[in-house]
Amino acid sequence: MELLETYAKPFVSATLNTFKKCTGFELVVGNPHFAGRTHNFQQDIAAIIGFSGEIRGAVVISMKKALVIKITNKITGKPHSEIDNDAIDAIGEIVNIIAGNIKREVPDGDKIEISLPTIIKGSGSSFSWPGRQSRTLCISFKYNEDTFQLLVDMRK
Repeated sequence: MELLETYAKPFVSATLNTFKKCTGFELVVGNPHFAGRTHNFQQDIAAIIGFSGEIRGAVVISMKKALVIKITNKITGKPHSEIDNDAIDAIGEIVNIIAGNIKREVPDGDKIEISLPTIIKGSGSSFSWPGRQSRTLCISFKYNEDTFQLLVDMRK
């Protein structure tokens, strides 16, 4: 449980702060838990940022279209109805800010290099984390009736 607390708290904090600053959204946090290596998404979009350096891994944020649209509308100040280029940029920026903030909060975070965001559109997508010892930290968040997940895999 100590490992979970060590890494979950910074990710929870970075996500709450990022959403508050970028959108004004007050999120409710679910119970962080460890999940297996393979994830099937029933979400409409996922944004991934990879970690390299002495600490390797990735952060994935995934959500349904309705929440993507709400976030995009807040960030751009313009109405959107589809997951367009503005929406892709908005979700990519959200995950980029979360990953950047993690560098300051996790142990040895100064040794993390982060990649550019990769965006996956379409529900029913799946991916697997490489490595047999990979354990994914899964943290769910809720904004009103909308939920999303933050998945984290980090190792030295």
